Amino acid sequence: MKHPSRNAANHSFPDTIQCKLRHKIGIQSLKQEEFLRKNHRFFNYSLSNVKGRMPPAGLERNMTRYAVISDIHSNQEAFDAVLADMGDQGFDRLLCCGDLVGYGPNPTYCIERFREVQEKYGQVPCILGNHDHAVVTGILIGFNPEAAVAAKWTREQITQTNFRWLSRFVWRWTEDNLFLTHSSPENPEEWEYLYAPSRISTQFNYFEQEICFVGHTHQPYVFAQGTDRLLTVDEFHIPDGVRCIVNCGSVGQPRDGDPRASYCLYDSNKRLLQFRRVKYDFNLTLTRIINSGLPEILGRRLEYGY
Repeated sequence: MKHPSRNAANHSFPDTIQCKLRHKIGIQSLKQEEFLRKNHRFFNYSLSNVKGRMPPAGLERNMTRYAVISDIHSNQEAFDAVLADMGDQGFDRLLCCGDLVGYGPNPTYCIERFREVQEKYGQVPCILGNHDHAVVTGILIGFNPEAAVAAKWTREQITQTNFRWLSRFVWRWTEDNLFLTHSSPENPEEWEYLYAPSRISTQFNYFEQEICFVGHTHQPYVFAQGTDRLLTVDEFHIPDGVRCIVNCGSVGQPRDGDPRASYCLYDSNKRLLQFRRVKYDFNLTLTRIINSGLPEILGRRLEYGY
């Protein structure tokens, strides 16, 4: 397979946004290219057996209301805003589809804040995202220059305690009738971006549960088995017997044109999905990014939700 240039963005900008950002801060190249679908395997690190570390077949609980988050990306302001909204809405269980770190300026804060909430709502392992993986292993294959800079910077910032905690993330998690992974159920370690309905529809062959939650694309949607399109809705009642793949969007780096943080709630008794959007002060995040010495584009794009 021919791989794209290493200058290709992990999440590229539409042309209109490219023009705005180029005009504003002089970006040289943000061309949209085919995303990398293959990535490296673990090597030269004690985590090499993490892929084989799987949770029990199911963790049966009587919890009914799940808060599902993904792609926090070290964004303190977005994470705090989402946690506050989650608290107002009420939930029993916190699940995360990965990429707690990367891009943003506050990795230590986000790790420790997540661990506090996780302690309260149950110690479910966080799913391993590609940025978590890059920080833990130091391997940056497929990252654009700005993402690579942020991963290296994050690796230098976090403590050994938090580093070891990140290293315990897993590829998959099953609980009740839910399945979680970061990219694709078929090959989570290859970091495939699930955008095309034709490709998403094949993923039902690789998990048995009714609902699969994913992240990675930073774009919220629900895809019901047997359909041919992605639904972007505020609420979705899942009919009995219907299986779904759900992307909860991104807390810290939305990429659907809406700068508000995104997450979802799932009530297993009512079979009701709710997609939540939460405002936060992205200008403060931008200031923190600049002051940290991270690439300015990582903050500028927050204003546009791309």
